[in-house]
Amino acid sequence: VVPSWDLTRLWVNSDKGNALTPIDPRTGAVGRPVTVRDPYNLYFTPDGRYALVMASRFRAIDVRDAHTMKLVRSLPVPACAGVNHADFTADLHTFVASCEFSGRLLVVDAAATRVEKVIDLNQVKTPGATPPNSGMGGPRTELAKGATAMPQDVRLTPDGRWFMVADMLRNGVWFIDSSTFTYDHFVQTGMGAHGIYPSRDARRLFVSNRDEGSITVFDAATDRPTTTLRLPGHATPDLGRVSAVGLQ
Repeated sequence: VVPSWDLTRLWVNSDKGNALTPIDPRTGAVGRPVTVRDPYNLYFTPDGRYALVMASRFRAIDVRDAHTMKLVRSLPVPACAGVNHADFTADLHTFVASCEFSGRLLVVDAAATRVEKVIDLNQVKTPGATPPNSGMGGPRTELAKGATAMPQDVRLTPDGRWFMVADMLRNGVWFIDSSTFTYDHFVQTGMGAHGIYPSRDARRLFVSNRDEGSITVFDAATDRPTTTLRLPGHATPDLGRVSAVGLQ
């Protein structure tokens, strides 16, 4: 569920159903679904003009009118199997998107007219990685041949210095320099690192480790982990949000 740029509606993504369904956030009224191909994820350009649909199955970023969802153009990303999560630079000129199944990151201009750079994470060795042929099920079965990384959520740090990228196969977080778009360092967090969420006061970042049932807490001032929260039972924290009172 993704809020629109102007916060007037909530869009429910149905990638297999090829539809976006609007919900009035004040009344909960459900509107008529809009036909959209494979809305695996949904973002909006900083000026609020366009919606960016991560059409993962088609290896494309579809640019649509943010209000009508009418298709404006489509940016093919053939090198990006599983185009998924994204976030913008602090100056709002560029965004970085993850390629879940090919182990790469895309650097794209804000209006999604061109791919400016491809960052290949497969070439970097990191500690504590899960072998791609480990036999674990789920999304890992869709990995492209030769992929050894599986980038998931992408999040700019509160100071704008780094893009943090959770990696479900490397079991930790990549730090990408937001000014040069180059790999800087990697921090291991836990099995199946997946989501990244800043606290309301921007002092902490929470990384959900889906396969481990834990959440690693980073200090935003130092970019280092401070503690790991172990969830009870057989929890599998995936993607979430930070509410007004805490992590959900």
